[in-house]
Amino acid sequence: MLKKMDQMKMKEKLQFGYTLVIGLMVVIAIFAVAGLFLVQGKMNSYINGAQAADTAVKTCRIESNIAARKIRELALNDDKDMITAYKGDIEESMGVIEDALEELKATGVIEDALNEEYETALENWMKLGYQIVEDLEAGNRAEGITLIITECSPALEAAVGIAKDISNATNEMKKESLQVTQQTVVIVVIVMALSLGLAILTAMRVGNRIVGSILKPLGEIEQAAVELSRGNLHTDVTYRSEDEIGKLANALRSSIEGLSSYVADIDHAMHEFAEGNFDVQAGVEYRGDFVGIEESFMHFEKNMSDMVKNVQTVANQVTKASEQIATNSTELAE
Repeated sequence: MLKKMDQMKMKEKLQFGYTLVIGLMVVIAIFAVAGLFLVQGKMNSYINGAQAADTAVKTCRIESNIAARKIRELALNDDKDMITAYKGDIEESMGVIEDALEELKATGVIEDALNEEYETALENWMKLGYQIVEDLEAGNRAEGITLIITECSPALEAAVGIAKDISNATNEMKKESLQVTQQTVVIVVIVMALSLGLAILTAMRVGNRIVGSILKPLGEIEQAAVELSRGNLHTDVTYRSEDEIGKLANALRSSIEGLSSYVADIDHAMHEFAEGNFDVQAGVEYRGDFVGIEESFMHFEKNMSDMVKNVQTVANQVTKASEQIATNSTELAE
């Protein structure tokens, strides 16, 4: 991809660079959002699971304690007028316990066996509670008190023991959920750090490549221009590309080649002139402002050629005249 980037135009290189950086930032943002959703999912799983189960168990314990206290107070009080009020409170607590058991079952985080054991224990205790209330309503206080002592209290203690087991299980779930959440956060942070580091390295590499693809050929072109200003037409520009700098390099290379060909052609013509050959034609095609130089050069060549021919003619005439004079002198001497 980086080699292909060297052939891009300057605008395309810059667009590729900032598009890549923006893309990497978007990827990091996606990782961050995904990590947050993952952590939120773990927390929601805990809230909807272990915490809900723990809350349901606590509700059962609180309401069972309230109902048990009401039953004991009702058993210890001879006032029959209190039975109706206490009975309503007891039934209300029992209803709350039943709702809490349904919520506990709905969480699905407690083992079925333990959940059924707890539900059975509370249902047995509630049946005993209703039985005690019926005995007290019927005036059988002694039987009710005996039932409280012999069956109701042990049944409640059994339910409390199972509730403690459930609480221990939810506490373990809580610890596991917190550990998983912490691990998830650490993983997300590590992934984000690695992604950020990779993004920085990639951006630096691409940025350096883009800067290098600009500065390196510009340096070569600058050096060629300096050599050209010193009259050195043998410098070479090796950079080739389809971008704007490549076009500039091609133009400079063509200029150097054109100037070299003109100078070489003029040098050849001057060498021929020095040898006395004034019948020389341009060996290259002169373009632009150099056309005027070609015309002046060819005009100079024609004038010099005509002048040389005239000189040769005069010399020939002088030679012939000299020969005639010599002949006449010989004849005169004889």
